[in-house]
Amino acid sequence: MGGSRQLIASWPLTVRVLGLQAGLGLVRLDGEPHGTSSLTSLGTWALCLVVLLAFQWVHSTPSLCGRLRKWRPLSLGLYAVCTFLPMFLWKAEWPGMAGFLAGTTAAGLTPRPGWAAFVLTAACSWATAQATEPHERDAWIALAATVVIGLVVRGALRDVRLTARVRAEILAMDRRARQEECERIGRELHDRFTNPLTAVTLKSETTRRSLPTQQERTRRQLRDIANLTREVLTELRATAGGYRKLSLRDELEYARRLLADTGVDVKVWNDVPVPDQAAAEVLAIAVREGVANVLRHSDASRCSIQVRQLFDGGTLLTIGNDGIRADGPEAIADGTGLRNLSLRAAGIGGTAQGTLLHKGWFTLTVTCPAPLTDRLQAMRAAATRLPGPAAPRPDEYERRA
Repeated sequence: MGGSRQLIASWPLTVRVLGLQAGLGLVRLDGEPHGTSSLTSLGTWALCLVVLLAFQWVHSTPSLCGRLRKWRPLSLGLYAVCTFLPMFLWKAEWPGMAGFLAGTTAAGLTPRPGWAAFVLTAACSWATAQATEPHERDAWIALAATVVIGLVVRGALRDVRLTARVRAEILAMDRRARQEECERIGRELHDRFTNPLTAVTLKSETTRRSLPTQQERTRRQLRDIANLTREVLTELRATAGGYRKLSLRDELEYARRLLADTGVDVKVWNDVPVPDQAAAEVLAIAVREGVANVLRHSDASRCSIQVRQLFDGGTLLTIGNDGIRADGPEAIADGTGLRNLSLRAAGIGGTAQGTLLHKGWFTLTVTCPAPLTDRLQAMRAAATRLPGPAAPRPDEYERRA
């Protein structure tokens, strides 16, 4: 798995973008735009370059973009100030820097605002070159450089985010494959060895009881064999059950980290302390399936995962994300993931369904009922709260249950 992570890493593209920006930024660190080669002016120019590289690194890293989503307009505004302010201070054009700003805004914002910011940045670059350069030809060269570099940077940043999303999807598929293999091993261990070991235990017990009383030594050895076989059988069942055990809390934490690494602003709420094992297994598989749908069938920028407790003691899981593609709902409905999840939920009395909402939002909803004892307690509590003589008595709920 380490080799696959290196093959699909997104940091080489980010390093290339930063290297290109640093190379173009060093073009004017020669004293020409300052009029003098003082250390103060060169240091100030270098400081501006470092600040621009820091902003570019933040907006070129998908995990940082997801965490700083609410501050993105402010950071892009500061990026623009740090790009054009040195040009006005030293009365000189900074070749190519506006192109990085244009490409970053076009890739970081939604299509319409992104392209509007791209055009505005190109116009500001042309106007700045008109004010600072003596020849009109230089202004048009600056405009062309801004447009070309902006398009290149936008494509590179989209490739960075696509690579991060593909990497996350491969990691999710690998985790699912390992879990399915563990479940298969658990089933094989249980099916192949528990029945023979149980038969050995029963035959040992039968033989020990049928021996005459004077053969105490043989009786004791058979008793030891039966006890040892029982211990092996108990450990084997525990091992097979451990392979199949899933943790809802671990799946939620893994989903949060995986989506955050791809630049998705993810929020996770879980107010259910510890659901029963059957419901926890179905909910864990539902979280895994929902994350796979987010990565595979959408260009999501926001995702919310909520685990709530219902009034009757059941559990409700809701996974919602934006950016669903046009063929996303049909692909999810035709796939086997949602169908298998529905069968698993129905096996414990629950439901699973996907719903397409407005503005490209898709929601996966899974409900799992509480065990019978919990539902009975919830109905008793509800019955005691109902006023008036028409309130059912708790013994009626017991009879219905």
